[in-house]
Amino acid sequence: MKKKQITLKNYIHPDVKYRFIRKMGDGSASTIYLSENKETGELVIIKRINKSEEWKSEYNVLKSLDKSDRLLSLLDFYETFRYVYIVTKFYEGKDLFDHIDINVPYPEDYSKLLIKEMARCIKECHDHDISHLDIKCENFMVDKMNPCPKLILIDFGHAEKIGDEIKKGYSKYGTSYYLCPEGFDKIFSKKSDIWSLGVCAHLILSGDYPFDGKSTKYFKSGYICIDNKITEEAQEFIIKCMEFDPNERFTIDEVYNCTFLNS
Repeated sequence: MKKKQITLKNYIHPDVKYRFIRKMGDGSASTIYLSENKETGELVIIKRINKSEEWKSEYNVLKSLDKSDRLLSLLDFYETFRYVYIVTKFYEGKDLFDHIDINVPYPEDYSKLLIKEMARCIKECHDHDISHLDIKCENFMVDKMNPCPKLILIDFGHAEKIGDEIKKGYSKYGTSYYLCPEGFDKIFSKKSDIWSLGVCAHLILSGDYPFDGKSTKYFKSGYICIDNKITEEAQEFIIKCMEFDPNERFTIDEVYNCTFLNS
């Protein structure tokens, strides 16, 4: 039987439309480039992913999201014999972590605005049955900070489209300081994002993390160290986000409508 010959005639490289300006970073199977639309001059991000790696999940997640001013926007997609290229909007400025002065917390009233804005972004994902799975302050770009903050959630490289179930067998996702306990056992759900939001909330309210993210001791002990300088109401909120049993954790709707963020 004759082997089917593969040609590149059906593949298109993004350089037909975009000019690659500079490399911004490397991952294990991907490279990020700052690029420019040749016709409009618009700056974009192009993520080049090796086709030997799983890439369809990220593409399908971005494609399924409604165009939103609070979520990363998919602009284009290209495929060659060796790579796929995901083109997304470029957001100038700093991410939320760059705005946080470690060990110097925001006032509680302003912290609530920031946390609720983060919750608003996550809610848009969960309403589409998407778990982001890498919620951290570094993945929220700041559109504006004052008087009311507006954030944009980026980096959907770990995101998965699921319902309300808990899934197993996923490779380790997220970032150590923000990763939920079940994440180390390759278990994930929408509740994974809620734990990570609780870590972000503690960092914003206290200027520090609630534990040493390089250690897994807290998973075995069920202990998180909430700063006692945080008000009791804020502590209760963080505890409900960081329940060790995912079934006991807040849902995103409970976060968004809780008394703490709306008082």
